[in-house]
Amino acid sequence: HAEVKYEVLRAMQQDSELRKLLEQQRLDLKRDIVVAADKALAEICDEDRYHRVNRAFLDALERRSQAILEQNKLKAAEALEAAKREVLASAWTIIAIPTSLACLALFVSCLSLSQGR
Repeated sequence: HAEVKYEVLRAMQQDSELRKLLEQQRLDLKRDIVVAADKALAEICDEDRYHRVNRAFLDALERRSQAILEQNKLKAAEALEAAKREVLASAWTIIAIPTSLACLALFVSCLSLSQGR
């Protein structure tokens, strides 16, 4: 194993073509690493931009949802108040008719009594 390592090193030092080939391979590898790092950095930057855009969209959607909920609360409260007024009006009508009839009966009874004397 040690002999092979020594022979490879000796061949690399003595063979100028092999040295040029290894140097070119080293430069290509370095370039490929830089390209891969640039690509990874661009993806990370795009990911951050995506998250910012997505967060802004979700925040806007949440604000719209809250506004709609508030509008619905107001409409529900208004509808409840209108229903209460309607129930009260109906209750007064229900009370007023028998009361009017009782008053009318009392009037007729008093009228009959006064005519009978």
